[in-house]
Order: sequence, then C-alpha cells, then structure tokens
Amino acid sequence: SKGTADPIDKPSSEKVTWRKAPAWWTAEEEHVFVLYLEQQAAAARDGANFTKKHFIGTAQHLKDTIPVQQGGEKTFSTCHSKWTHLKENYYTVVDLKSASGMSWSDTNGAGMEKLDAVWKTYVKV
Repeated sequence: SKGTADPIDKPSSEKVTWRKAPAWWTAEEEHVFVLYLEQQAAAARDGANFTKKHFIGTAQHLKDTIPVQQGGEKTFSTCHSKWTHLKENYYTVVDLKSASGMSWSDTNGAGMEKLDAVWKTYVKV
C-alpha cells in the first residue's frame, strides 16, 4: 500500500509551477553591463573570455547600480547569456562588414531589408 492520500495535496497534474520572470534589458542596463565588463577585461584570459566570478560580479554591479531593473533578475546565468549574444551580434556585424558587396553603419545597419536578394543570398551562406 502507498498509504493514505492527503486530501489537501493536489495531484501533480494540477500543481502550479512557477517560473522566474525572463530578464530583458534596457539600453541603460546593457550600457552598464558592457562598461563593467570592459573594466574587468584585463582580468579575463584574452580580454573577452570571462569566468563565472566575472558574471557574478557583473550581476551584483547591476543590482547596485540600477536597483530597479526591467524584467527578471539579472543573475550569473542571464549575464553570461547576454554576453554570449552580444558577442554573436558583434561577430555577425564584423562578418557583414568584410563580406563582398556588404556595408554596415551604426545608424542604418546593413542598409537593406530582410527580403532583399543580397540579404537572402548572404543568409543562405
């Protein structure tokens, strides 16, 4: 026998699961984030590969600098993910700038729409 059922305990199919609110970043939060990591770059191995302690420090710095943040809490994990995405975006721009027939400006981006033939060809590669 599995014992008596607790009438107050809901079956697992009815239990509510709680998720943390997703972190989303304002321009100010991104700015503070990048400036802090820039200050820590000398301690990183090659200036861009930060360790867990760097992202823990970054999360604390964000809490101290911007006490009321947008979205969910900025943790080690969300800071690490943000850095990964920022680097991916950076390297995409570097690739675009060096691709034949492409250009980039901080104001206009690549200067084309996602339906342009040149863009479609680039994305396929």
